[in-house]
Amino acid sequence: MPVGVDRTARIYARAILSLIREHGFTQRMVARGLGVSEAYLSRLLRDPSKLEAFLAKLGEHRGLIDLHRAAKDAAFRKKLQV
Repeated sequence: MPVGVDRTARIYARAILSLIREHGFTQRMVARGLGVSEAYLSRLLRDPSKLEAFLAKLGEHRGLIDLHRAAKDAAFRKKLQV
């Protein structure tokens, strides 16, 4: 995996973990945004390296971009939570 892709996946993983731990997003909300089951996301969250590998495979997925934006922008985060 190229270094740029690895770094991007790590950034997306941190954004997802931040949304779940600090901003009140549920695993169900994140799973819906990524188009995976809640059980699959739960397995990925237990192993950060698997989560990063999965996110690297997704590339520039629209759901990833939205989740990354939500981690930084409070107004956008509220819009996604509703």
